[in-house]
Amino acid sequence: MDSKKLTADELNTLLPYAFSGELDYLRDVGHALTPGALVVMLGVGPGIMALALLEGAQDEIALYGVDTGNFTATLHLEAAGNAEKLIPIVERSWDAAEPFTNNTVDLLIVDACHEYKCVRRDINAWLPKVRSGGVIFFQDYVVQKRDAPNNGVRKAVERAREKLGEEMTRVGCSIVFRKA
Repeated sequence: MDSKKLTADELNTLLPYAFSGELDYLRDVGHALTPGALVVMLGVGPGIMALALLEGAQDEIALYGVDTGNFTATLHLEAAGNAEKLIPIVERSWDAAEPFTNNTVDLLIVDACHEYKCVRRDINAWLPKVRSGGVIFFQDYVVQKRDAPNNGVRKAVERAREKLGEEMTRVGCSIVFRKA
């Protein structure tokens, strides 16, 4: 690759991952984050959503990526000039919550395992870590053909809806809450 930096939209064209409006939404959320904001992504995948978030961020944020995989996101963020901004944690998503202090996470993106029991574990482990007024973004809430009719994300979110706080919006295949 030459000196031109890869953008989230370009990467999403090469490796379709995010759906309609999700990248713009994440750029807007990134723009609204305060300096030093704590962001945790459960499931980093190819790093497209992390890249969009970083493109929008005006100031330095603490961005933790939790994944059990091979962190291909690091390669993609490197191509975008942002690899050093992702702090990788190689662990199961719900286990990674323990060292984080309660009420400190400003933005939680849940996109790890999509089975009901995994999403339920993520919610139980991470919800106390999200501060009041913090944002919780669940990707793959909308049933996709590949997992219909058994969407574990939707089922877990609906069962925890009262605990999650106020539904802010739905964008692409995602649903977003603001914690009370």
